[in-house]
Amino acid sequence: MQKRILLALFTCFSFLCAGAQNTEKIERAYAFYKVTMPGIMPVDENGQPREMPANIERFIYIECRGTQMPRVTEVLYNNTAFTATITGLKDGRILVGKKAENGQDVQLLAKKGNRFWMISLQPANNKPQPPQGSKQVIIKSRIGSKPYKFYLYKETQLETLPSY
Repeated sequence: MQKRILLALFTCFSFLCAGAQNTEKIERAYAFYKVTMPGIMPVDENGQPREMPANIERFIYIECRGTQMPRVTEVLYNNTAFTATITGLKDGRILVGKKAENGQDVQLLAKKGNRFWMISLQPANNKPQPPQGSKQVIIKSRIGSKPYKFYLYKETQLETLPSY
C-alpha cells in the first residue's frame, strides 16, 4: 500500500514538474534595421559638405512561449553593447515592413501559444554603432537565475519613408 501511495505521489510530482515550462526562453528571433539620412547637410567653413553618419534604427522581434516577459539584460551587435527596451505585442501576426533590397513585405507569424515581444535598441554609452547588416547578434537574458544567450546571424534592412 505504501509503495502505491509513493508511486502515485511521484507520478503527480513528475506531471507537475513537466507542466512547469520556462516561458522566458526565446524560441525565435528576427533582427531588423532602418537607415535614415539627415535632412539638411551641414557644411564646413569653406562651404564643403561634411559627411554625416546615417541614423540606424535597430530593433528585434523575439517569439517566446506564454505571456511572461523575457528578462533581456543586454544585446550585442558585433560585440557592441546596446540597451534594450522590451514591449509586448498582442497580435501573433506582425507586418514589420518591406525589405529594402526587393520591396517584399516582411510578415511574422507566431506559433500557437507563443507571443511576440519587440526589443528597441539604443547604443550604450553613446558608442559608435556597428556597421549595417551585422553578422552576429547576441541576446543576453536570464531564465530563472541562470544566464542564457540567443544568437542571431542575420539582420534585415527595411525600407524607410523618403524625407525631404
